[in-house]
Amino acid sequence: MDEKHKRDRPTKKEYDFFKAERGKFYRPDAKLNFPVYLDDEVREFVTRIAENTHADVSQVVNDLLRSDMNVNDNDAAGSSDMTLVCGADGCRRGWVGVSRNLETKETRWAVFPTFLDLVRQKPCPSVVAVDIPIGLLEKGARRCDMEARRLLGPGRASSVFPAPIRCVLAASSYQEASSLRREVEGKGLSVQTWAIVPKIREVDEALRREATIRTCVREVHPEVCFWRMAGQHAIKESKRSRAGQARRRDLLVERFGDVVDRALADRGQLGCVENDVLDAFAALWTAQRIAEGVSEVLPSAPPKDQYGLPMQMVI
Repeated sequence: MDEKHKRDRPTKKEYDFFKAERGKFYRPDAKLNFPVYLDDEVREFVTRIAENTHADVSQVVNDLLRSDMNVNDNDAAGSSDMTLVCGADGCRRGWVGVSRNLETKETRWAVFPTFLDLVRQKPCPSVVAVDIPIGLLEKGARRCDMEARRLLGPGRASSVFPAPIRCVLAASSYQEASSLRREVEGKGLSVQTWAIVPKIREVDEALRREATIRTCVREVHPEVCFWRMAGQHAIKESKRSRAGQARRRDLLVERFGDVVDRALADRGQLGCVENDVLDAFAALWTAQRIAEGVSEVLPSAPPKDQYGLPMQMVI
């Protein structure tokens, strides 16, 4: 039977529409979820992220789209995100970030309450170099930490704290963290490492939850940056001494000019100490090198942790 005759057939008697109400189920304010069909390679991509981050596929897709919306918002605002880089260091109030436009050389600094606030600042930087361990092992020491200590040599190697093993991030106290590490590795956790665990946890959660920011965030260590600035010689004076701070400031002024002193003058208003600002500028120096394609990586072939985060230190 052709389509015309199908349409002309009489309605069956058991279909009684005598008491039907037009629009009975219509809801003008109803919000309906509609199916989205993903291409094979896209489905494999988001599924892999979901498995690595222990998240729902829908959450991953929404995070990716939301991040793209943020990028579009920046573009609409006339931002030059590809020319903007940022160096950051943790501080008492959150994260101190120093951003620089590679074309105009305009440099600005601010404190951001959270790491995501730092990464999502407007205009949005294309590179964020941050002084924090990224990518953690279940057991043992990261190769990037060992190589960084080797470069700095005796006397300064101790400035590179060993990154905690992953289970430590679940601890709510130093005693618990030390106990967890002792169960796995037979030794406790240093107080210095525990002091930075909240910041490590914050960055780790952000990178695992929002895969799109992984492309711009890189781990650096200020002392390794200063080692490179000083012609591959470690600065012998402690960063906490006046002589050590002066030496590090001089290296930065050679590269950034008087903006370093202007940022240091603002540290009280920012709520951070002198070393926070100096370390953020050191990270900024490496962020520039990353954007210019001249940075180096420790180790040269960095491994990834169980969540796909690269365990590397960029210089």
